[in-house]
Amino acid sequence: MDLKIGQVLTLEVEKENQENIKRYRTRVQDADDRYLYIDIPVDVKSGQLYHYWPYELSLHAVYVDAGGVAYRFPTQVKGRRGGALPLIVLSRPDPETVEKTQRRSYVRVPIALPLAVTDQNQNPLGPFKTLDVSAGGLAFEAEHRFHFHIGDRYTFYMALPFRKGGVKQLAVRGEIVRLNHSSNPDTVHVSVRFLDLGDAEEAMLVRFAFERQIELKEKGFFPH
Repeated sequence: MDLKIGQVLTLEVEKENQENIKRYRTRVQDADDRYLYIDIPVDVKSGQLYHYWPYELSLHAVYVDAGGVAYRFPTQVKGRRGGALPLIVLSRPDPETVEKTQRRSYVRVPIALPLAVTDQNQNPLGPFKTLDVSAGGLAFEAEHRFHFHIGDRYTFYMALPFRKGGVKQLAVRGEIVRLNHSSNPDTVHVSVRFLDLGDAEEAMLVRFAFERQIELKEKGFFPH
């Protein structure tokens, strides 16, 4: 199991039945042969820290590896570890219980939106324009002088125009997963996978892509 320090986990806690599952996001801060030590999880919907994790609570954890493959495994709360940074202790799963899980696929819709980008030091790059957008990522065109590389991570800023409801601002972290040749020899097409996307942001992007599909169909175009 390729779980590294810093890996983001989504914790799923079943409430009464499978139709009522609470989800929390956290990050692995330490690990040993028996346990995973994670940050205090954040409720995905409310964005609030959730401190109540009773001993031996059973739950599932989901994570996505560097190749974009999602995995799910059962685990249990085994207590807390004190210190300057309090951590929740989870049981480390038997490798045989870790399963690949189907990641949700998203429709990419072609659209040229102004795109601002900052690096990890908050230095601005660009400006750029998107080539397409989905709830899972985006693509944009950039000149070679920006020296983007696969695996680089940035924060991306967009203003999403909706048919009804005005313009919604979105800031999301993403990782470059692909660089493709452009018809312009001075530029490259950069494909980005979103990271740590919250439910509200995901829902906003799904709605935006859906509206864009309708708009394209009304004009006689169909997104690939």
